[in-house]
This record gives sequence, structure tokens and C-alpha cells, in this order.
Amino acid sequence: MTRYLTTMSWLTVVWVALWGTVSWANVLGGMVVAVLVMTLIPPHRPGPPVGTRPLVAVRLVFYMLWKMVEASASVAWEVLSPGKVRSAIIAIPIRGASPAVVSTSCICIGLTPGTMVLKIADDPPTLYVHVLRMSSIEKSRADILHLEKLIEEALPAGVPIEDR
Repeated sequence: MTRYLTTMSWLTVVWVALWGTVSWANVLGGMVVAVLVMTLIPPHRPGPPVGTRPLVAVRLVFYMLWKMVEASASVAWEVLSPGKVRSAIIAIPIRGASPAVVSTSCICIGLTPGTMVLKIADDPPTLYVHVLRMSSIEKSRADILHLEKLIEEALPAGVPIEDR
């Protein structure tokens, strides 16, 4: 009940702020709009909280920083050196990780210069990644699977914070 009243109060305050003047009509109108909004939009019920393992998360951050420096140098070399760019799109089967791990992996891959996730397939779980400077398909797959492993260790999906 307290959450309901707090949400209704904040919605009313926002309504009055949007009108720019405090009057009984604006306050009552805001209350009516707040009740309508809260009736039409069901409240979000979050799942169990998922924690992190701080030491592994720090290791993941340093790994990502190193990979960004390494990839930036590689992309700079490709731009400055003459010749043909050897890029490819590779399919990387993922090990059925949780959606949080897959999305975090995609974000980390996208942060690394020269790589980008093009598609995420569901059956079987596969990432399709564009790699700008392709040295070997197996090395690229191993790098991304190592990243996924680090993320799985840092973000243990489905384990509530209280249970660890």
C-alpha cells in the first residue's frame, strides 16, 4: 500500500510540475491521471536479484580494457597499412548462457573496436559476429568464448544475492 501511495504521489507531483502551477484543479487532475496510469499499467515485478562476484568482475574489466587497447591498435594498423582488409562474419555457438550473460557478451563485443554482433540466433544459441581483422576463425571463437566464460563467472545468473 505504501508503494502505491508513493507512486501515486510522485505521478501527481510530475503532473503538477508539467502544468507549471500549483492549484487544486491541477492536483486533483494529477491524482486522477495517476490512478488511471497505475490501473492501466501493471506494476513491474522484478525477479530475484542477481549479484556479482567483485574480484572476477575486476578481472573482466581489466580483460576488456586490454582487449580494447589491443583491438584499437589492430584497427589503427589496418587503417594505416596498405593492402586488403581481411574481415569475416563468424558463427560462434554459445553454451546456452542466461539472457543476461548473452546480452553482456554482446555489449562487450560491441565495445571492442573491429568487432560487432550482427545476429543472435536462438536454436541453436549462436552469435554471428563481424570481425574486421581476421587472423584465424578458431582464435576469434576462442576469444569470444573466453569472454563469455569471464562474464558467466562475474555475473552468476539466477543465483540470488542472499544465497551466496
